[in-house]
Amino acid sequence: MNGEPIVCGSSDNLDLTDDPRVRAAARQALDTYGCSCTGSRFLNGDVDLHQELEQEQAHFLGNRPPSPRRDKKIPTELRGDLVGVRGGT
Repeated sequence: MNGEPIVCGSSDNLDLTDDPRVRAAARQALDTYGCSCTGSRFLNGDVDLHQELEQEQAHFLGNRPPSPRRDKKIPTELRGDLVGVRGGT
């Protein structure tokens, strides 16, 4: 428009991509949690963000929050099942 390109594939409607507050919050999240939980919550355990999200969802939906699983171990529902891990992978 008026000689300037129009980006049609972006949805930064609130213009927050370069906002210093958003960038600082992203930096803090990376410092605290890293960039990945490196696997499923089921096998690798959870972080406090999982529980915070569940609490907020339950409150929003008017439900009781789920009981948190704090032991970060494979659930006892798997008792009796065989889990194998192949070495060198």
